[in-house]
Amino acid sequence: MSALFPSPARSASRYVSACVGATVVLMLLQFLMAGLALFKDGGLWACHVIAGFLLVVPIGAALVVALKARMRIVTRYASALLGAYVVQVGLVIAGKQGASPLWQSLHPFNGALMLVGAVALLMELIALRRNQRGSSRSFSG
Repeated sequence: MSALFPSPARSASRYVSACVGATVVLMLLQFLMAGLALFKDGGLWACHVIAGFLLVVPIGAALVVALKARMRIVTRYASALLGAYVVQVGLVIAGKQGASPLWQSLHPFNGALMLVGAVALLMELIALRRNQRGSSRSFSG
């Protein structure tokens, strides 16, 4: 297809890349806000929570688009990221319900794993887009 009307796979790739990029940025902001809330201004915990809830939007959107575009590799990554997000929310709820401090201590660890997963997905998308530019290969690997 022409540059004016990109192929559906290329459009899906761009949209998913934007969603995953937004996920990475929001997650980095999460870590920044947690650090600032811990060491400077406790009021920033509310911003940390809001950004955390907003994360479901780009993660969910990336998964839906990847499923519709049959981007299998991307769907696997996005599904794992959504699963880790559900665990992340569960860890917070368990901590609020008075569960063992171990559960609360796993929250930043799981957040770091999510960030690594999101960056890995973004790198995969970049590699797939580069491959697609050189050939007509689809994202169904």
